[in-house]
Amino acid sequence: MAVAAIPVASAFGAGSVTTQFTATSDWGTGHEVRVTVANGSDASVATWRIEFDLPAGTTISSFWDADVTRTNNHYVATKKSWAGAIPPGGSQTWGYVGTGAFRAPLNCTINGASCGGGTTPTTAPPTTRPPTTAPRPPHPRRRPRPPRRRRPRVRRRPPGASSSATSPSGASTSGSTS
Repeated sequence: MAVAAIPVASAFGAGSVTTQFTATSDWGTGHEVRVTVANGSDASVATWRIEFDLPAGTTISSFWDADVTRTNNHYVATKKSWAGAIPPGGSQTWGYVGTGAFRAPLNCTINGASCGGGTTPTTAPPTTRPPTTAPRPPHPRRRPRPPRRRRPRVRRRPPGASSSATSPSGASTSGSTS
């Protein structure tokens, strides 16, 4: 099954560390998002903390490669303990699956600095859904086979055997009586 990437991205920045939310899939009742934290500075970034709000009707149902907590529609995502520092020019990604159609997060901050001023990002989500393939029709059910009729067993005579029976003495039992 092919999933089309939806070119929706909203980038927020705090200094030289930026966060980008990209909808990689949107099926109307749910969506998948890749979040990229990029380091545009000359120094490594040891940790990061992103806070954001999701619009009403949108929630995160599962996530990976970040620790995420929620209070109402306010989310806090932090770097996993096993993830190393982000080197200069490098990035880390994490992702989530959300309910409802994708709508860009609001009020985003990264490491405590405002990164978008609580305004809607400049890139709006698409107003049309990606094309979907028609579902396959259900597998046709096979009719049950009728029970097999047993044919009466027919004995076949070996080649060269005559149809008349003979007695053990060799006399023919068929024919005329005397």
